[in-house]
Amino acid sequence: MIIWPKEIWHITEGWKYKNVEPSDAALLVERILGVLGIIFVVGMGIALTILW
Repeated sequence: MIIWPKEIWHITEGWKYKNVEPSDAALLVERILGVLGIIFVVGMGIALTILW
């Protein structure tokens, strides 16, 4: 999501439409969600390591 937001958009949303490209806002949202996802996974890994 962070590295290839345009391709992720085409896989998740682009198949619904014909001959369209994602907006800059859509690409930004994809990148932000990617960063938040990574932060969440790393945070959960740390939390599980500490609590285990």
